[in-house]
Amino acid sequence: MQHFSKKSSHMEQQKTTTNPIYTTPFMHRERSSSPGPTRKAAATQTPARSQMVRKHSTDSLLAYRTYQMDDPLAAAAVVQGQKAGNTLPSVAKTGKPVGAAATSTSLGSPVDRAKRFDANGRTVTRPASRFRDLQLYKKPLQIHYGDYESYRSDMKRKVEVQKIAGLDGMLGIHVLSGQGLKSSRTTLRDLYCVVAVDSINKARTMIRTGAVNFDWDEAFDIELEEAKEVSFLIYNWDPNFKHRLCFHGSVVLPNYIVSGENKHVALKVEPKGVLYIELLYKKPAISLQRLPSAKKNALFGTDLDVVISRENSGFDVPLIVKKCIEEIEIRGLEVVGIYRLCGSARRKSQLRELFEKNSADVNLSVEFVTDIHTIT
Repeated sequence: MQHFSKKSSHMEQQKTTTNPIYTTPFMHRERSSSPGPTRKAAATQTPARSQMVRKHSTDSLLAYRTYQMDDPLAAAAVVQGQKAGNTLPSVAKTGKPVGAAATSTSLGSPVDRAKRFDANGRTVTRPASRFRDLQLYKKPLQIHYGDYESYRSDMKRKVEVQKIAGLDGMLGIHVLSGQGLKSSRTTLRDLYCVVAVDSINKARTMIRTGAVNFDWDEAFDIELEEAKEVSFLIYNWDPNFKHRLCFHGSVVLPNYIVSGENKHVALKVEPKGVLYIELLYKKPAISLQRLPSAKKNALFGTDLDVVISRENSGFDVPLIVKKCIEEIEIRGLEVVGIYRLCGSARRKSQLRELFEKNSADVNLSVEFVTDIHTIT
C-alpha cells in the first residue's frame, strides 16, 4: 500500500509538470471526456440563434483585389485612416455592425489590436479587415420601390419577339440591387451579376458579400446590334470550384423599351428574388453623335491635332491613346474577353476626369486601375 501511494503521488506530480494539458493557461477549466453533449447542443440550436459564418472565399477575394474601392476617394480615405491610426466600426460574425464602445473593448492589448480574426479563427491583416468591414458596413441603397415596374420573363414574349427586328444603338444598364436572393444555407455568400445580350456576355459586376440582399450599384453602357433580349445571370463566386449559377432573369427589349426613356424595372428572377435595374436606350443617331467640348483645353471633344500640339509629348498620338495601349499590352494575356466585356461606367467617368486634368500624371497600373475593361 505504501508503494502504491508513492506511485500515485508520483503520477500526480508528473501531470502538473510534464503533461501540456495541465500546463496551459486554461488549466482551471475542466476538459470534457466526451464530445457528445457539445455536438448535440450545436445540432439542436435554433435557426434564430445560429451564427452566419463567412466563407473562405472572402479571403481569396482580397488576394485577387476584388475588394478594391469603387471610389478612389473612399480608398484614399481608408489609407489616410490607417496612417492616422483610426479604426472602422467592427463587424461581428453575424455581419451586423457593432457599436463603437464594443469595438474599443473587444481588443484590449496592443498585440491584439494589431490582429483581427475572421469567423473561422484565422488571422486577418488590418488592411484586409478594413476593406471587408467597409464593404459590409455600407448602408443599403435607398430604392423607391413604387417607381419600379414589376417584370417577369416568359416564353410567350420570347417567341413573339423572334418575328420582330432587334434594336441597334446604346443601352445603359444600371444594376442596383438584388433582394430576396435566399439560399438554403444561412452563410454569407459572394455573388456577382453577369449581363448578357442575346446569350453573349457583355459585362459583369464586382463581387458583393451578403446573405439575402446584395447591392451592386454598377452601371454599364452596352452597344446593341439587332439585340432582342438582355439577361441577368447571378453567380456564386468560389476560389476552388466552378462558379455556380444561382439566379437568372431576362428582359425582352423590342416593344418594351423606348429611346430616351429611363425604364425602372423590378425583374423577378428564378428561382426566387427580385433584381432592381434601370434601362436607358438610345438610338444610333443619338448614341453616335459627337459634339465639340465647350470647356477650354479639353481633351475629349477636341481635334486630335490640337491635343497633340498642346501636349507636346513628342508622340504622334495623344497621351491617353499611348498609355492605354501600353497597359493593355502588359495585361492583355491575363484576362479573357479583354475587348468583349465593357467596364463600369462610373469608373470610366472617373478615369476620364483624371485625363482631363492632366494626362501625363495618370497612372493606369493594376494598383490604380484594377479592371482592364475600364481601359479597353
